[in-house]
Amino acid sequence: MKITIFSIGKFDKSPYRELFEYYLKRLKWKIELREIEFKNTKNYEESKIKHEEGVLLLKNLHNFSKVIVLDERGKQFSSPEFANILEGFNVAGDSNIAFVIGGAFGLSEDVKDKADILLSLAKMTLPHLMVRGFLIEQIYRASTIISNHPYHKN
Repeated sequence: MKITIFSIGKFDKSPYRELFEYYLKRLKWKIELREIEFKNTKNYEESKIKHEEGVLLLKNLHNFSKVIVLDERGKQFSSPEFANILEGFNVAGDSNIAFVIGGAFGLSEDVKDKADILLSLAKMTLPHLMVRGFLIEQIYRASTIISNHPYHKN
């Protein structure tokens, strides 16, 4: 399985980066983080920033068999349900998966429309850089559920 995580903004030296890298090292699946930035945002309104970030994201999503967009209004899944979704994609030959994490202003409707799944990690709004850590841990957890590793306790 090849997973690419597209995320608005860049990691700095922070606990969020350390958490992400911790789970990234544990995963046997091929995972790539692509950080997308729309520069010079100081002179733009929120709607323009969201639109331009969406344009940049959409340019990168055309080669993926499945696109999962993270959105607080998306569907929530248990960890076993999430693992079943990923395993189902892989079995169906849809093993090139993109996850999309928006920036501070969220994602444009064009990006959300591209989604095969709108996924919510929580009903609460989470900092977009922190979401990367939550997501990579859930991807790791899904991999352990699929391989019957004891990391996930039922």
